Amino acid sequence: MSEPVKTRLVLSFPGFEPVPVAAHRRRFEREGAKAAPLYGAKLHVGEARIESGPVDVGVFDVVAEGEKKDWRTETTVVVYGLAALNAMYDERPFASRLVSGLRGYGDFILSGAFYRYGRVAWRYLLFVLYPVILLAAAGLAGGLLAGLVSFVWPDMPAWVGWLIVLAMVISTFMRAGKRLHLMLFIDDWAFSRDFVRRRNPVVEEKLAHVMADARRRVAESRADEILVMAHSFGAPSAIVTLADLLENVPQAKSTGLLTAGSSLLKFALHPAGRHFRDAVETIVEHDAPWLDVQSLTDPLHCYGSDPARMFSAKATGRQRTGKVRFRNQLSPETYKAIRRDIYRVHRQYVYGVERRTPYSFHMIAAGPVPFADVVAREGLPDSLSATGEPRS
Repeated sequence: MSEPVKTRLVLSFPGFEPVPVAAHRRRFEREGAKAAPLYGAKLHVGEARIESGPVDVGVFDVVAEGEKKDWRTETTVVVYGLAALNAMYDERPFASRLVSGLRGYGDFILSGAFYRYGRVAWRYLLFVLYPVILLAAAGLAGGLLAGLVSFVWPDMPAWVGWLIVLAMVISTFMRAGKRLHLMLFIDDWAFSRDFVRRRNPVVEEKLAHVMADARRRVAESRADEILVMAHSFGAPSAIVTLADLLENVPQAKSTGLLTAGSSLLKFALHPAGRHFRDAVETIVEHDAPWLDVQSLTDPLHCYGSDPARMFSAKATGRQRTGKVRFRNQLSPETYKAIRRDIYRVHRQYVYGVERRTPYSFHMIAAGPVPFADVVAREGLPDSLSATGEPRS
């Protein structure tokens, strides 16, 4: 039985959403309060200390205790405000956002990345194609409507028909844009092109700041365990940061990595994404414990992939994938309420659970179970007071 973790440092890399670091702290407190009682624990989340810079950094302390007082874990959570990257793109004029987003989208198509998505995870390919499918359907509907109008107005000028098609496309875009987050989707592709090709010096400056900050904190840490946790678009940044730590900071040698709903393959499967593939290989070569959490319900990641083994022939049992079913974690009412909102489903990895399952973002981050044990089991044990036997 492994000794419980008494102190932990967590470096947290959130996804590509416009949420300030203070809000991430509030979310952790709110959602952690839902999960903790299910695991026989109590959580106390301290106030966030905000450190302003090229990327805002939020630091807060979490104290977790067993309800029977049989364990206590103190965790310092460092949240990197990657919303700064989102803000760089969504604050631009509409035309600039649209044009750069379409250029980014075209880059990933012409580079062959979309083809690779289809080979690895066809459901993810459908997700990245859905705006094109939606707008093509709108154009087809507009064409049919124009045809009907020309049937009753034989002398209709051609420009009127094109205007009908354009109006249908714009109407669909505006009506579906908010519900389907189309502008976020477009900004995502503009950023992705810059990120994978390292072509935006401001983005590179912000990421360099994050990596330098992580090196300093890990070098100064005296925690029992250091854990890098990342969700969605935070995963690629987390992976290159961890690779840098493993190569340059001796104290990082046993650092673990949890990725959930990871967007790593979006970049690593692009021909220009060699630095992401190399980072994975570095993590595997150092045999760092890594759990990549996936859910079939979530179309925004490459479900069924195994990134450690895709990019390294040296992967061991310390690099695993874990599957989670959100239906099993939530009440029927909650699951029904979120299941048609793909972005809310995608965020469920970092939301609180309503039923106890082996995966809980908050109890992995703040609980007493050593992360190497979590990886070995592909989740938490039945009791947080004892580690039990890993899954075969």
